[in-house]
Amino acid sequence: MPFVMIDLNTGDNRTFRVYVKNPDLDIVNLTGALCLFTVKTDKATSAITFQKSTAYPDQGEIGSPDQGEVFFYIVPEDTESLAIRQYVFDIRVTLASGKTYTVLDGVIDLQKSVG
Repeated sequence: MPFVMIDLNTGDNRTFRVYVKNPDLDIVNLTGALCLFTVKTDKATSAITFQKSTAYPDQGEIGSPDQGEVFFYIVPEDTESLAIRQYVFDIRVTLASGKTYTVLDGVIDLQKSVG
């Protein structure tokens, strides 16, 4: 599973585009899938800082399912009241078959913009 570092300014809009592939780098068809982008303060906590789901079009959506493409939409309200620090995240996919996979994880370095 890939690990990614993301820099994000508090209060900014951001769209994350992800292509889901299996370990052999073959595209995973996301037809009928549900995808979640979950952010927490650390992996040990059960408390979710914020979460985005493709079940809600204003939070995320599957772009081209046969290309494994998914989008998640971060809006200012998601980050503007958060402490400036690092957060952990992961992206989980539940396929139409019911099988669930964590396809990406990493760290978001939340920063304050200069301006």
